[in-house]
Amino acid sequence: MIIFGMVALNEIDYIDAVLESVKPFCDKMIVIESCALRPYEFLCNEGFVTKDGLSTDGTTEYLQKRKDITYIPLGILEGTVEACALTRFHDYASDGDYIWIGTGNEVYFKDKAKVLRKMMLKDKVPYIDVSLSTMWKDTKHRIIGGGWGEAGLRIYMYERITSPVDLKSTVFPLQCKFFEDYVRYKYKVENACMKLAFARSEQRVFCKVVLQDIEYNDRLNNLGNYNSIEDYLHRTHHWWNDTHADGISVIKYKGKYPKGVR
Repeated sequence: MIIFGMVALNEIDYIDAVLESVKPFCDKMIVIESCALRPYEFLCNEGFVTKDGLSTDGTTEYLQKRKDITYIPLGILEGTVEACALTRFHDYASDGDYIWIGTGNEVYFKDKAKVLRKMMLKDKVPYIDVSLSTMWKDTKHRIIGGGWGEAGLRIYMYERITSPVDLKSTVFPLQCKFFEDYVRYKYKVENACMKLAFARSEQRVFCKVVLQDIEYNDRLNNLGNYNSIEDYLHRTHHWWNDTHADGISVIKYKGKYPKGVR
């Protein structure tokens, strides 16, 4: 059995496209809705989350209506959303042979999703890395360089990795104790999905980063040095508007789009 799982918070823009892109290729979909504890107060005051740590943009209502998913509203969690919520996800996915980790903004191409399913069911590949076409500012531009678009672990056999905590991060498995096994047996699928994490407003970019408690001290504590969230993003992401810095650039995207994305 292939079980797809993801953590969602304020993902109404793309969550339908995400779930529909993987639905034909997995046997079960689990969606956890949660917010990290430390930035909760700030996000709640700004109207980004409810007092229960859930979405304010319609994501909660959307997930409640879907009958083809297992919806788990965990709300506020201590620690990082990634580690805590995905550990809980494993508790609900114990009947799976494969774990397929997704996010609310990674939409898979149909032809590549077919390949991924074959690799799992027929080839019995233990680990699959997925390289992303990461969109920047809108769906017409792609960010490259500086590590953007590199492959990250998205699929693995449940019996080989029984908890995301062992991985430290589902995206950076090189730190885990399974390093040698992972390197020896991993396979990579190029450009399997389009990542739309940054194809939204600058305010939403900041919210997306902070709610997952990533680099919290650097990002949220220093916000007081800026006039606004937008000012913070302009000054810390000075390549936002198609400029270049540290090998990072934004180029016009000329490839195909997954269904439901334009």
